[in-house]
Amino acid sequence: MEEEQSLLEKGVLKEEKGVLKQIESRLNNLEVTVNTILEKGDEFNEATQEKLEKIQTQLEKQSQSMRKLKRKLMDRYNPYTIVGILILLVCIWILFMYYVVS
Repeated sequence: MEEEQSLLEKGVLKEEKGVLKQIESRLNNLEVTVNTILEKGDEFNEATQEKLEKIQTQLEKQSQSMRKLKRKLMDRYNPYTIVGILILLVCIWILFMYYVVS
């Protein structure tokens, strides 16, 4: 029983060590990336600024298209259309009750 527990603990420790090694390697990669960014600061800033401007224009275009779609959807169901549909439904219900139920 104790042997099984010790083997199980060793397995868990091995898994934890593997996870810790993965985390350590990720942190090392992150550190290398940060150092690269710091070394190439000006070049990176210009390139990043250009990409951010492109992303901003794309977001503005998408937000405009979303506003247009929203307006189109709202125009389809204006108050007059809703009242007309309700009146039509009431008429159909009255006809149904008159001919089918009675």
